[in-house]
Amino acid sequence: GPELSQEDWSLFLNDFKRRMNEADFICMSGSWPKNAPDDAYRQLLDMAAERNKKVILDSSGKQLEEAMKTGCFGLHVNQAEAEKFCGSSDLKDLLEKLDGKVDLVALTKGAEGLELYYNQEVIHAKVEIPHVVSTVGSGDCLTAGIAYALTQRETTIREIAAYGVACGAANCLIEDLGMLRNTDVQELLPQVEFREII
Repeated sequence: GPELSQEDWSLFLNDFKRRMNEADFICMSGSWPKNAPDDAYRQLLDMAAERNKKVILDSSGKQLEEAMKTGCFGLHVNQAEAEKFCGSSDLKDLLEKLDGKVDLVALTKGAEGLELYYNQEVIHAKVEIPHVVSTVGSGDCLTAGIAYALTQRETTIREIAAYGVACGAANCLIEDLGMLRNTDVQELLPQVEFREII
C-alpha cells in the first residue's frame, strides 16, 4: 500500500480539523499506511474531544491500545481483536479493560451476531441471511449502521443493534466490498432477533 510522509500527515490533520466541524458523528476505521504514527487515531480522538465531537472507532492492535489511552464515545471490535486487546472475547472482560473510557461498545462474533453495550444495558442481536457473497467490509457497514441509528431521536439500544446488524449483514449480500443496499437493510431490520444479556 501507500506510504505516509510527514507532510501528508500534517495535511491530513489540517483537513480533519476543518471537516470535523461539519460532523454530528465521526466514524474512524481501518489500518494506516506505512510510516503513520502509532498513535494516529489517538491524535484524532484528542482533536475531536477538544470540540466535543462523538467518535465511533473501529480499530485494532497498537492503534487501538494508543487510542484507548484517550477513549472515545463508541468502539467496535470483532472477536479476534478483542482477544488481542484484553485477552478475552467476553464482553465483560472487554468492558473491564476499557475502564469506563467508552460509552458504547459493539463486539461482533461473526455469524453469532453482535453484543452491544450502551447506557448500562447489554443486548445480543443477530439476523440470518440466505447466502453470503462476501464478509469484507461488514464491520465498517455495521459501524455505519450504529452511527446512523444514533443520529435518530430517542433511539433505543434495540434499534441501534438492529441497524448495526442489518447493515453489516446487508454488506454480505452483494459483491461490492463495504457497500450495502437500503432495500436489503429495510428487509433485514424486522428479522433481527434479540436476546438480553445480564
